Amino acid sequence: MNRIIYLVIVSTFLASCADSADKTETEKRFEQRDSLKSLYDDLGAELADLNKLIAESDTTIELPGVSLYKVMLGPFEHHFSVQAGLEAEYNALVFPEIAGVVKNIYAKEGEKVSKGQKLFQLDTELIRKSIQEVQTQYDLAIDLYNRQKNLWDQKIGSEIQYLEARTRKESLENSLATLNEQLSMGIVVAPFSGVLDEIIPRIGEMANPAMPVARVINMSELYLKAEVSESYITSIKEGMKVEVIFPGIDTLTARISRIGDFINPENRSFKVRVDLKESNDYLKPNLLANITICDYKNDSTIVLPAGMILEDFEGRSYVYVSKASEGEGEITKRIVQRGLVAEGLSQITSGLEPGDLVVDKGARKVSDGERVRILSTESKKPLAVTPQN
Repeated sequence: MNRIIYLVIVSTFLASCADSADKTETEKRFEQRDSLKSLYDDLGAELADLNKLIAESDTTIELPGVSLYKVMLGPFEHHFSVQAGLEAEYNALVFPEIAGVVKNIYAKEGEKVSKGQKLFQLDTELIRKSIQEVQTQYDLAIDLYNRQKNLWDQKIGSEIQYLEARTRKESLENSLATLNEQLSMGIVVAPFSGVLDEIIPRIGEMANPAMPVARVINMSELYLKAEVSESYITSIKEGMKVEVIFPGIDTLTARISRIGDFINPENRSFKVRVDLKESNDYLKPNLLANITICDYKNDSTIVLPAGMILEDFEGRSYVYVSKASEGEGEITKRIVQRGLVAEGLSQITSGLEPGDLVVDKGARKVSDGERVRILSTESKKPLAVTPQN
């Protein structure tokens, strides 16, 4: 009877909404939704009352069976992962300082080299000939300068002749110094100690300052660089321990060595550097890794398996709670606030207390206020949430 009255009220309300010319279509739909939600809640409460009365009066009806989960405090951690690239502190492309044909290569790929060790010899014959020509002019300029100086010291000749001789000598000295410097540039050396990883030109090919001739790598100092969303900027600190996962290869533990001070405006992220204290043969520059960072940790909080938490018509999270731990009992709907979710577990920030009995299995088959048959009660302390590889 009550249901018929509700339906008549709703029909009348919908008809009045259709006749309201001064309301927009969206306003009408909001009013219709609110009316149906109110009817839904009232019918749900009436149904629960009827089920309760039937269960109390009809002993032939079998009560639905449920299992209970006893709420306990336990540890909870939340992690997030970012992709990072492996880099070497000393990883350099070697460029020649002058252009020239490669005449000699003094090392082989994969060979260990020392800082300053000769790697390539470029053809510098033209520079050597230029040095010889300038040297001849320089020798003459010195002789002329010495003679002119002796005359000037004796107050013979003009000062201009003396200054011209001195200027020419100094100019040729500078030219010789420049040519000798260019001559030394014909030898390409290792910028630091490491491994000659790659040789690019062959003997007889042309090299120039715009093209690299080799790559030298030192693998003693390796680090990972990743970009992290700005939403985590208050959650991570320098020195924080992280887990570094090289998919299908290995897993290492390291620490954050530096957090960047610049937010990239294009993707709203900042850079994070993780230094690796150990070096293995499989670690190569540009190798990809996943860095797992713990951004939240609580040693004592309420954690439930996420599957226990339901959602009602209004989008609120709730669970069913029982006062009885065995036999038969009545369950009630309890609104809860969810926190972080990790690895199938959800943190509960409000709505539950330690010791509460939450319906686990069978929760989707019961309703608020219904009597149930308790099959079992579990009181296992939740495990800490740890990242999965």
